[in-house]
Amino acid sequence: RHGWGYDGVAHYAPHAAYGTPDELRALVDAAHGLGLAVFLDVVYNHFGPAGNVVGQYSPAYFTTDVETGWGAAPNFANPWMRRYVLDNVRAGSSTSGLTACASMPCTRSSTRPTTTSCARSPSSRGRSIAPCC
Repeated sequence: RHGWGYDGVAHYAPHAAYGTPDELRALVDAAHGLGLAVFLDVVYNHFGPAGNVVGQYSPAYFTTDVETGWGAAPNFANPWMRRYVLDNVRAGSSTSGLTACASMPCTRSSTRPTTTSCARSPSSRGRSIAPCC
């Protein structure tokens, strides 16, 4: 309902409001052509309560140690969950950057390597990735 933001599911597919993947790329390219930066606001500290199928692949992707208000939190101590997020960041469209809010799980030390890795990702060079924690 809210897109990639606060009920994030299907992280690899643009929310319908953004258009098709080609339309989103065209929008970003047009904005860049006008000298405008385009940032996507992504939220990885919780996934949407409806339509989230990631946990069906492995319950270890989530933890009940942290309450999000939307269900179990992503388990960033799990290397496969970290990889899911990092791969999603790397696969991002040609946007200028991302704002990635991970404030709730940032209370756990296991999240710090993920936000640091995002910022150091080879594909993030030239793009801005701004964790809000």
